Amino acid sequence: MVASKPEFKIGDRVKHAKLGEGDVLDIYPLREETCIVVSFEKLGQKKLILQYAKLKLVPEKVEEPEGGDKKA
Repeated sequence: MVASKPEFKIGDRVKHAKLGEGDVLDIYPLREETCIVVSFEKLGQKKLILQYAKLKLVPEKVEEPEGGDKKA
């Protein structure tokens, strides 16, 4: 049984165990596999084979309005 992987899209923030965090710039087919291009903060652009990259989606941070959510 194949474990389900998150579907990535251009603009997503991802994290790699060794390469750190970065933004998805492109995703395209490469023969029978899928190539993902990520711009990492410290290393720049890297092309990875999605099936082997072990990327994790970084959840979007929700900005709270100033003053918190207290109701008067």
